[in-house]
Amino acid sequence: MVVSCHVEKTSKCDIEISKNVGYEGSRVNENSILARSLIKSFKDTPIEIWPLSPAAAPLSKINKELGLNFITGGLGIGGNAHGVNEFIQYNSIINTRLSNFYFLEAYAKLYKKLMN
Repeated sequence: MVVSCHVEKTSKCDIEISKNVGYEGSRVNENSILARSLIKSFKDTPIEIWPLSPAAAPLSKINKELGLNFITGGLGIGGNAHGVNEFIQYNSIINTRLSNFYFLEAYAKLYKKLMN
């Protein structure tokens, strides 16, 4: 689809709109060590799992080209942010540090179990 417009009397522009342009979706298996570690790291905290992220990020490239899985999650503020550094509160910094510790602790335990 091509859209033509006149911005001012002396300016013209042609805009081309293409469908299906962007990054492919990216998923990590819910039974992967990453997903299981993240879920275990929350201990008795109620959690909400979002299997798909609405963010525009090249996660499929990380997965397909580098062969790495990518997962996000943690304790903290659940809304009001478009990016990870847009809505920060003191308590969420403390919670993030705790969340990272619990995640790494759970990951280490599952990794050791997997390697034995």
